[in-house]
Amino acid sequence: MVDRFLSEIKVYDLPITKGRLGNEGDGGYVVSMDHLALADNLYSFGIGDDVEFELDFLRLFPRAKAHLFDPTISKPPVHHERFCFERTGLGGHLQDGGIPWNTYPDSILKADVEWAEWEALLAIPFNRLRFSQVIVEFHVLHLEPRPGLSPYFTRLYRSLADRQNEQLFRLYGHAMVWMNAWYKCFHIHVNNSLPSVEVDGHVFPPLLEMSFLRNDLAGADIKPAIGPFPVPGLDFPNKKDRPDIINYFPLIKEG
Repeated sequence: MVDRFLSEIKVYDLPITKGRLGNEGDGGYVVSMDHLALADNLYSFGIGDDVEFELDFLRLFPRAKAHLFDPTISKPPVHHERFCFERTGLGGHLQDGGIPWNTYPDSILKADVEWAEWEALLAIPFNRLRFSQVIVEFHVLHLEPRPGLSPYFTRLYRSLADRQNEQLFRLYGHAMVWMNAWYKCFHIHVNNSLPSVEVDGHVFPPLLEMSFLRNDLAGADIKPAIGPFPVPGLDFPNKKDRPDIINYFPLIKEG
């Protein structure tokens, strides 16, 4: 399941102009500057104490609105007249009865929701997946057996971890197939808050910041990206006290 998931991490070189919204660190993301003007509404899930991405978007488009969602805070860290805040999470809003998708079909979705992104994305009705751009930090978490146990309990925990990891990576793979059916990923960056991990013989970073453009906007002149990643001037380490992770794409190595 791990290799199937990793093989679905596909990044394309699109004929677009990339730019960065937000700060030069955690909370900043790469977008397609050519398509920002399509969106009058930004839906941002998981903002914490950083709304620089949202503020940059509103500075560019004085008539736009930023809809902010976060169940862990009582209000945004700063006030803005075009902020609309709800103290709630991602899941319920991506199903019927949530965001008025048909009213704002070219909105932008940004999500950093600490692993809740996987099931939430799969819950979007297929006829509602009309965001022009989707920016997500994916949390590719897995389970490891407890250290320091007897051989018997080491085997028991390993068996349990293996079964749970198979289910996790099946979920990850399904979500990525779903995204790839509707979008082309045009940028990937690794959050260096966690080091790379090894699962089933594959070494990869567990925190992936990915930017997607809807298929009908990506055009026909596309080809697989060859890097290099990270991109100087666009990508910056999320954590300044350690170096950025490099040479991470493609995530699955041949041979």
